[in-house]
Amino acid sequence: MAILRRALCLIAALAALLCSAAASDADTVPAGFWQDGRLHIFVHLSDSPGSGVEPRLQLGPTALTLAAEGPLTRMSDADTPVSYLLLVDRSNSMGGLDWNVTAFARRLARQEARFSLASFGVDFRLEAEDCDGDGLLQALKALSYEEEGTDLPSAVVAAMDYLVSRPREPGELVNLVVITDGVTEAVEDGEALEMARYQVEEDPSVLVHTVGLATGRQVSPEALEALSALGSGAHLTVGSGGVSADSAARTVAQTVDLLWTTSFSVSLPEDLRLDDAALCLFRAGENEPYLRLSIPAVPLLAAGEAPAVPTAVPSVQPQPTPVPTVSPPAPTMTAALVPDAAGDFSTAEPGSGTLCLDPVWLLGGLGLVSALAAAVLYLVLRRQQRASSDTVPSGAIRLHLEVAEGHCVQEGEELYLFQELTIGRDRRCDLVWRARSLPPLAGRVFRKDGLVFLEGLDPRCQVRLEGMRLYGPSRLRSGDEITMGPVRFRLRF
Repeated sequence: MAILRRALCLIAALAALLCSAAASDADTVPAGFWQDGRLHIFVHLSDSPGSGVEPRLQLGPTALTLAAEGPLTRMSDADTPVSYLLLVDRSNSMGGLDWNVTAFARRLARQEARFSLASFGVDFRLEAEDCDGDGLLQALKALSYEEEGTDLPSAVVAAMDYLVSRPREPGELVNLVVITDGVTEAVEDGEALEMARYQVEEDPSVLVHTVGLATGRQVSPEALEALSALGSGAHLTVGSGGVSADSAARTVAQTVDLLWTTSFSVSLPEDLRLDDAALCLFRAGENEPYLRLSIPAVPLLAAGEAPAVPTAVPSVQPQPTPVPTVSPPAPTMTAALVPDAAGDFSTAEPGSGTLCLDPVWLLGGLGLVSALAAAVLYLVLRRQQRASSDTVPSGAIRLHLEVAEGHCVQEGEELYLFQELTIGRDRRCDLVWRARSLPPLAGRVFRKDGLVFLEGLDPRCQVRLEGMRLYGPSRLRSGDEITMGPVRFRLRF
């Protein structure tokens, strides 16, 4: 086994090296906006720029470049304000998944940010606005999952409209986090999301993340794939081979923290627009950029009153960019046709930030990567399983549910005992059983003085522990068989 593990590790490392070239297009500008005469941009870089790198803004097809007001800075080290709007599906199919929503929010609430909560069923509803983490969790507790239908595309459009219209602090990065189980025809066919995708793509002032809940139910791959195509933030699946809700929240937070940000004081001549701009990175002492990234067409936002568009900034003078000297390509790298953002093909130019490989090398590398996919997938799944199982929320006890008889909605989920765990037929319980003869609230498992106890809550339902009927709270030990009416199960902890 040790030899096999080493071989798999070596294969995975080789696959990672082959894929690293294809991942060069990970350098992007996922968010940006113009506010009060400043252009704020947020950059994802596959490699740290290091010290001495100078960011410049290139406007239009001319050689007009502007120096940044400061160096590129990690969001985790910057003073840039951050806010999150959680857009939560409140349809009745989410009733058994509300714990995952709370677990996600509990982890995300640790960030130094402001939070708002909105929900959607057939309509968009704002639940709480500009609160701290505790306020977010309180608002979630009051959220009920009772809608018969959902309209996700319209909800995303409404959320974007709300975020764009609300005042924001100077340079504030606004995040929209869509949380849904994807159980709607509108999500599954993918076509109904085109309107929402268009809204998101046309307004990069909001960074959009999606969290698909596939825990405890069957969700089509088409639904999750359609959801993951929405926005340029993090896209995750919780359950059914995905990550835990806690891990998903950490990934969203890290996606924001690992961005780089800078700003430019921008005064536009009449013949130039902000939808024809690029970020160029220069190393110290060099006159040619080593990376050039296209900036999306950024909107004009205002903090308070909308500023008038300035016509000139005397302190900024156009700087001509020297004509680059193109060296002959290396034997293994050639200029190639690569698809642009619109799907058209054009010839890649040196210094464009895109690495173009010879087709023979590219096809060979992709073939080898495909052959090694099974081994790499095995290692990734093992790592995800280990990462999700190693993290237990503070003050909680991890529970493993073993169902002997009956059908529990939460079977296969990660369960944690904080104060109590309610059990019954009602979808608001922590353990929801699909059994008509089981009372809505049949019993509970709770903690007291460091011990775990089981208690029946409905006299019409017999609760037995290891075959003995309970008439009051009784201590529960790991692996004890619990019988509540028609269901039998064990909790291991």
